[in-house]
Amino acid sequence: MNKSGLNIRHIVAGAFVVVVVYFAYGPPFLNKALYALAGDNFFRTVRGIMRVWLIAVMAGFLIGVAIAKLLSPLPLFARGVARFLRIVRWTPFLLWFVLAVSIAGSPRGYWIFLYGALAVALTPCYKLLALSPLNLSTSERLRSVFNASLFQGMLIAVYLIMVAAVDLWMGAYPGAIFIGHKVFFVLACVILLLNWLSRETFESAAADHGKVLLAELKNENWQSLATAFGIIVAFFSLWQLLEMLGDHDGVLYTSPANIAAAFLKMMPDNQLGNDFYVSVSEMAMGIAASGVIAVILISVIDRIGGAKRILDVMIQATQIAPLALLPDLMLLRVGGFEYWSAICVAVFVFYPIVTVFYGLRAEPFLVRMTLAVDAALPYAAAGIVYGEAMQATAGLGFVMVVAGATRELDKGMVAFFVLISLVALLSALLRRFAKAGFFAPTSEAEPLPPPASAAA
Repeated sequence: MNKSGLNIRHIVAGAFVVVVVYFAYGPPFLNKALYALAGDNFFRTVRGIMRVWLIAVMAGFLIGVAIAKLLSPLPLFARGVARFLRIVRWTPFLLWFVLAVSIAGSPRGYWIFLYGALAVALTPCYKLLALSPLNLSTSERLRSVFNASLFQGMLIAVYLIMVAAVDLWMGAYPGAIFIGHKVFFVLACVILLLNWLSRETFESAAADHGKVLLAELKNENWQSLATAFGIIVAFFSLWQLLEMLGDHDGVLYTSPANIAAAFLKMMPDNQLGNDFYVSVSEMAMGIAASGVIAVILISVIDRIGGAKRILDVMIQATQIAPLALLPDLMLLRVGGFEYWSAICVAVFVFYPIVTVFYGLRAEPFLVRMTLAVDAALPYAAAGIVYGEAMQATAGLGFVMVVAGATRELDKGMVAFFVLISLVALLSALLRRFAKAGFFAPTSEAEPLPPPASAAA
């Protein structure tokens, strides 16, 4: 890139940071005109998202990088931690409804920023460890990790504001306010701007993601799996030990033994099995729907050259931003609520599916689809929890919401561990299948390089 083009990007980046900080933390009297123009709920919703995003990204990035740097001198352990974090970094999206009421009595307050920062910190730690096998410079590695932190921070910010401030999206009386489409437009513009600043297109981002994914698969082995399993055993052992030595009167009091007892208590009436079946069915429908749409879009991109540039921009806008449409869809009763949770899953998983499927287009179709479904699983779990929390009468997410509201922490943790265990088990099986026999990625099958326009 020439110097003038780089300077323009630097100027725009600086202006963007100033605008975001001003919008998030500017004095009310300075925002008065914008407040009146945008409307009460829309202004406060976007302001809340920007605040959580800024703090979560800044604090989470520093914490995550610091932890990864401490682990990097121990390669075997670092690979095990990376394998552990690949799934565990999604736990904040699943635990919110179990813990929110118990922690603060209300899902708002200053600690929402701490929750967001800790949720984001898991991603840079994971990404930095996962990128270590690649031959990248320190600046390239940190830039990639920071970009991942930006988007993970936006995702957790939108998620938390959607579930912690429902009244902002719908008003005091549900059905009176529709602001989701406005928030979607703002988020889509921010995402497109961030991609332009980092000189990313959907095609180049997918190619980079495919390269990292192949490196992950190459370095995953039984040693890393054993290390990840050892971390889990150590975590539960320490938790149980602290429970035996600690105070048993807190609202967050529970232990692995108590959760296991609650699991056994929930089994005889088969209600947990029914909730499991409901959630799995809805996750499967959502993933299948987005998978079909992704295959169709990629076929169009590959066969119609003129559509590539337009669809590239459109697909970029499907990263995170469509989540903001879900409150509007719920108010409109799209699907009559019969398929509401499956719709939520489809919205959550579309971008990761299309990214992996396109980024690995040099691989056999079955490998691409297998790894695309694997990438979608954590998003699907987050989507099912959100969907069942907002409108459902059964499912693992519904169990978590009810348990959080009634302060039955043990019961909520049972549903959480069943869901996260399902994701981890299916992910391990899918990845093992992708590596087995002639389905294993080959050294010759590298993702296509970024287009020349992306590096211009």
